[in-house]
Amino acid sequence: MFTPPPLQEGIILPILGFERQVVFRRDIRRNITITDQQIIVSTPGQDFAKVLEAGLKDHIRQLFQDLCQDLADRLGTHFNKITIRDTRSRWGSCSSKGNLSFSWRLIFAPHAVVKYLAAHEVSHLKHMNHSRVFWKTVASLDPDYQKARQWLRHNGQRLLGVRF
Repeated sequence: MFTPPPLQEGIILPILGFERQVVFRRDIRRNITITDQQIIVSTPGQDFAKVLEAGLKDHIRQLFQDLCQDLADRLGTHFNKITIRDTRSRWGSCSSKGNLSFSWRLIFAPHAVVKYLAAHEVSHLKHMNHSRVFWKTVASLDPDYQKARQWLRHNGQRLLGVRF
């Protein structure tokens, strides 16, 4: 699995299951661009770590927004908002008000894991428990969820160690 080296140009980070090399660019904008092979971190200053982390959080927020919207539409339900956090005890949550929350560190997990977490939390919009009908709902949204759930059990703790 993944143990991040100190942040420096050229390091390799796994983003949604694919290894990408970090490249620093001096630019007036502060953002990241994720390509098939690179993560380009642009900033006019020396704050590459801050810009990288903020960009990764934005990227995973948009991915969860898109996935959860699609899954909620399929279930005929809706959520209020998505929040990205730096949680230590859970990967995602669903409040009784329909607010979904996810750990930003899931960006370092394979896409299938992110999809599973989205399906799991969206299923809570219908069933605020872990009953059989809840798990059937998860399976209807993500038939391969058990593989992703297993990956998270075996590798999830390593995601918590990511620090820039």
